[in-house]
Amino acid sequence: MNGRPISGASVGTRARGSKGILALLLGVLLLAVTACGGGGDSDSGSGNGKDKSTGSSTKADTKVSQAVVTIAPKNGTNGVATSGALKVSAAKGKLTEVTVKDGKGNAVDGAITGGGATWTPSTHLASATKYKVHAVAKDADGREAAEESAFTTLTPKNTFVGMFTPEDGSKVGVGMPFSVRFTRGITHPEAVEKAIKIKTEPAVDVQGHWFGNDRLDFRPEQYWKAGTKVT
Repeated sequence: MNGRPISGASVGTRARGSKGILALLLGVLLLAVTACGGGGDSDSGSGNGKDKSTGSSTKADTKVSQAVVTIAPKNGTNGVATSGALKVSAAKGKLTEVTVKDGKGNAVDGAITGGGATWTPSTHLASATKYKVHAVAKDADGREAAEESAFTTLTPKNTFVGMFTPEDGSKVGVGMPFSVRFTRGITHPEAVEKAIKIKTEPAVDVQGHWFGNDRLDFRPEQYWKAGTKVT
């Protein structure tokens, strides 16, 4: 009976000894694999460093556009005149895009002139209105430079309203003038007359005539041709 426990203990010891040897071998193998893996990670890290260095070098080689965009008036300016103050220009390049919009998104018409050197509006700006300007120019190598500005036009101390006849869409006789009556006397009639544009289809020369300082009529020298559309 004493032999069986001893034999059993002996077998158990041997079994544990075999497991210990196997664990030791696995540990050595894992250590070897880890050492190889560590070397690979180091090389990979070095490779990433080279890539970053190359990327940085590429960025450094990127040249900035030589074109310079200038917008007048300057950003944040208030009390800007509604005529003659807005101008966009480009140096060492040519303007390719200029957009001017009010707070409601309405665009201001204008034209790029001087071979891309300047842009000016083709109409008067509205008073007491904030405008935003976005302009883009390209240099000789095609690189773009952009500039933005926002400004607010002046609020006039004295205002007036013009009420016109005939009404929009109406049909009238060939002798009816286009007439504008103002709510107060006009102190600069030439400027007011110049600001009103008359278009006719078919085209005919139309002249303005003042009656006092608060009424302005437009009509041709003779009568309108029947069917003429007046805008």
